Amino acid sequence: MRFPNFLILGALKSGTTSLYSYLGQHPDVLFATPKEPLFFAQEYERGFEFYQQTCFPAVRHERAVGEACAVSLFLPFVPDRIKATLPEARFIVILRDPVQRAFSHWWMKQTLGAESLSFEDAVADNFRRLAAGKRFEGEEGAREWAAGHDPATMTNAARFYVDAGYYAKQLRNYYARFPRDRFKVVLFDDVQRNPEKLVRELWLFLGVDPEVPLRDLVPHNPAIPASLLGLFRLTGRLGLRQRLPPSVGWRLRNWAARLGSPPRIEVAIEDLLYEHYAPHNRALEELLACDLSCWAPR
Repeated sequence: MRFPNFLILGALKSGTTSLYSYLGQHPDVLFATPKEPLFFAQEYERGFEFYQQTCFPAVRHERAVGEACAVSLFLPFVPDRIKATLPEARFIVILRDPVQRAFSHWWMKQTLGAESLSFEDAVADNFRRLAAGKRFEGEEGAREWAAGHDPATMTNAARFYVDAGYYAKQLRNYYARFPRDRFKVVLFDDVQRNPEKLVRELWLFLGVDPEVPLRDLVPHNPAIPASLLGLFRLTGRLGLRQRLPPSVGWRLRNWAARLGSPPRIEVAIEDLLYEHYAPHNRALEELLACDLSCWAPR
């Protein structure tokens, strides 16, 4: 048997960690260890047998075996790799307002100490990379991506806050290789609004009993407030967070998030990005036949 048979593709900072936690409560669903394997993004040359043995050693009788790697949607070389190794795979895609997603992505890297620029300057640097034609395409792009990986923070040195929100282009990249009925595209808002309803729909999509009881619907991996940023970075430098079980780490992060709020995006850069994303969002509306009017300046 070739597994995984389903993948959560992302997008980054769109609720993949929460959905991973919710779906994994089903006894017939098993996820990779770790949650976000690096195989398709930067370990592909190690071979598919390495991937299965390393990331899925606990597979027994589960019907739905999956992984959740948020950058798999963004990276243009990944769909061909998945097609070559998992041609029968099914996909869950979570999409979030691209402006809010970009800001949350930047704040995550700030929190981890992996981003030194302000959001405005980081976005400007991202636009310069795009203007130079650097888009991580093909095997050369795959090598460039792998070279930028930081194992200490599990982030990439590349700034892709902006182009990670080009969802229509990314989905077309997958639709060109897999039948569209293999995809379930959901919105971040749905994860927040009614997670139980969504999870049961996704269990049905994955071919497992949708009526299994859900034990925990608490959001996971929320933003750390600015007031606790120094403490959070210190625990990372000392290696304290890395020693905690994931379930404990999530609970501590949830507790910290309730103590304050992350910074707010500046109005000028927010307006600029909403204008930039307008044609991309219209293309996505046409592709998915849906209304994304909620993705507009508030």
